[in-house]
Amino acid sequence: MALLLELLSLVAGLMVRPFSLARLSFQFGLRSICFVVQTWIEMVRTVVYLHLVIFWRLTILGMAVLSLPVRAFAALYRERMLEMQFHRMKTELENTFWDRKELKERLQIAIRERKMMEVQDLKDEIRRLKEVQGKALWDSRGQAHTANGSSIKNSDHFRTSLFTFGHHDKGTEDATHDLLKSGSEPHHPTRPNTNVINSNNLVKHDILSKQKEVALSRSLFSAMLSLIVGLSCGS
Repeated sequence: MALLLELLSLVAGLMVRPFSLARLSFQFGLRSICFVVQTWIEMVRTVVYLHLVIFWRLTILGMAVLSLPVRAFAALYRERMLEMQFHRMKTELENTFWDRKELKERLQIAIRERKMMEVQDLKDEIRRLKEVQGKALWDSRGQAHTANGSSIKNSDHFRTSLFTFGHHDKGTEDATHDLLKSGSEPHHPTRPNTNVINSNNLVKHDILSKQKEVALSRSLFSAMLSLIVGLSCGS
């Protein structure tokens, strides 16, 4: 019985072995085909990707080569525009420099003219004040001479009256002699001439006020011109 079972198992094994060999062969063939297919797919994908990359690079290179003249023309145009702008700014700077120089010369001329006008005004004012002072001095001298002449005339009249009535009394003669002596002495005014002093003070005050006004107007004029020059140069 045991031999029968062994025999049966041996026969079954011999019958099943071809099927197992076929199965193994089929598995090996299927794996080989899958490997080959996968390898070909990878190769095709790599080749396609490589060709796509090469085509993209060639396209970019072609576009760059084709756009090179346009870019060169744009660069030349931009450089030309920058050069024109530079020359324009340089011309404006030179014009501003010459305008500033001209304004400076005009300012100096205006300052000189202003100083000459101020000097001429001061000369006219000093001449006018001298005339006023001389007139006041001559008026005061005329008043002094008039007062001296009237006092001398009164003393002469009094002297003649005393000589007329002086023969009657000795005491009257002595008094007449004293009066004649006092009348013959020159008249010296003891009071100072206030008109001359007041006129001198007035002249000095007017001159100082004029000098202050001239200095103030000069400083204002210079500040205004400096402000105008600064604004023009800034613009």
